Amino acid sequence: MRARPVHALIACAALSAGCNRYATFVVAGSQQQSFTNDADILFVIDNSASMTDEAAALAENIQVFIKQFASTEPPKDPTLTDDVDRYLGYVLDRAANIDYRIGITTTEVGEDRGLLQGDPAVLTRNTTNVPRKFSRNLLCDAACITDGPSTGVTCDGGAPPGPGNCANNQTGAAEEGIEAVFMAMCHALGDELSDEAREACEQPFWLWPDIGRYRSSPPPDDPNAQPVDYFDAANTRNQGWLRPTDPETGASSVVVPIIISDEGDQSRRLAERTPLVDDYLALFDLFGRRMSWALIGPDSTCSDLAVDWGINRYRGIVESTSGVYVPIASEIDGTCQNAPFAQALTDVGLLLRGLADTFPLASVPLPDTIVVEVNGRFVPPATQREDELLQRIVYEDGWYYDDARNSVRLKGDAVPPLNADVRIWYLPDTSNPVDVQ
Repeated sequence: MRARPVHALIACAALSAGCNRYATFVVAGSQQQSFTNDADILFVIDNSASMTDEAAALAENIQVFIKQFASTEPPKDPTLTDDVDRYLGYVLDRAANIDYRIGITTTEVGEDRGLLQGDPAVLTRNTTNVPRKFSRNLLCDAACITDGPSTGVTCDGGAPPGPGNCANNQTGAAEEGIEAVFMAMCHALGDELSDEAREACEQPFWLWPDIGRYRSSPPPDDPNAQPVDYFDAANTRNQGWLRPTDPETGASSVVVPIIISDEGDQSRRLAERTPLVDDYLALFDLFGRRMSWALIGPDSTCSDLAVDWGINRYRGIVESTSGVYVPIASEIDGTCQNAPFAQALTDVGLLLRGLADTFPLASVPLPDTIVVEVNGRFVPPATQREDELLQRIVYEDGWYYDDARNSVRLKGDAVPPLNADVRIWYLPDTSNPVDVQ
């Protein structure tokens, strides 16, 4: 039997409990890799006319993003003279070797319905020349763009990228980034959907012409309006983007939506002007996937088009999933300027190198007995504060217990690298002995 470290014994004594009663959750090496090394990434592009410059910048800088987490294959025959450092770097830093699948859709849900754009629609580590094919899918099939950037991309028939993908504001082209992710997952999971998830995916919506948006009830001034069912169970466009759940271990990939928009969210399932996204968080839980959201999006200082409640929807979903929010424009020397996309994509790429932030426990714990250790050092409980805009508690730099998911979550500086040795000790709650799967 493996001996417990001295500091664990001290922790047991301090808690007045016998160490033989402690449940131990150890995540290291291949165990951790089994549920964090697969990332299914979805770029959601705002294809409104105001985003033409940003779409071009994304295409020009996407290689920066790819290089952040997609290392090359290891040397086949490393030698001590010139290849050993490179080989060890590959082995030890698995965070730079994410097994990814990448797709693109748009925020125009009424038209694109969360379906992946481009061909091939799903790019993987085995796809040749991923940056170039991503740029082609983006510029030829997803983004609203007037002048092709210096990427050498041509579309079907040799045509240059053009404005054909721009959102049609006459058909309800509100920027619905969160809904686009939901529908993309609906179409990707198909037969794997639970009954409850399928019911949500199949919910019909009505277009309200006076506001140009879809709602879950008919417009009051048009009794003859017909609902639109925009979930097509037979459409296999998104097949292969989300990996199936392992039936034996329950492990699955981490889903990483990356929304790029200069406006806030206007998704149809939320009440007008509410900044709270709890309803969507509950819907995403139906898919049984870990998620970590990234936003290159607006802030209240430099985004004239975005309203605060729409911005705070994105901020709320990022905070709830330990994601990252990068301003799409920032004030520099008193003027608002577009963020440098190379740096923005670097920040998002680094998110993928630190996805190991949530650790599901095998049993329901007594929260006051939890002890967390990363690479041999104790991690303190996270500091917390009330965020008035998000109307929720925000945790920073430490660990906290998420009772809704029976998980220990690490935040801020406490988030470990992917290959860290993470150990969590706790006393099970004997009044709630059922193991949580």
